[in-house]
Amino acid sequence: MLKRQHRLKKQADFLRVFKEGKRRNYESISVTQLTNSLGVPRFAVVVSKKVSKKAVVRNKIRRSVLAILEPYQQLPLSEDVVITITRLPDDPSSPYRYFQPIIKQWRSL
Repeated sequence: MLKRQHRLKKQADFLRVFKEGKRRNYESISVTQLTNSLGVPRFAVVVSKKVSKKAVVRNKIRRSVLAILEPYQQLPLSEDVVITITRLPDDPSSPYRYFQPIIKQWRSL
């Protein structure tokens, strides 16, 4: 789980990131990021209802992506990052294995 200081929670912060941030689209995710003045990275994961109508499935995907992001909270970044999941993985039983290479690809750029 991400530490509290590394979570993006407030609606105003989300709106600022979506309005002013730079968006990159990958296979099934969209990453929007914006520099912040806090000196620490903050992350949020949004799973669309288009992915699944069931909250249990959406929460499982969200938790898997947050687990992938845990090592990135130690990086000396100063940005807010919102990851939006737009499509269900081919194998919904293992979202961790599906999203891990995509997020590594995003972070390597």
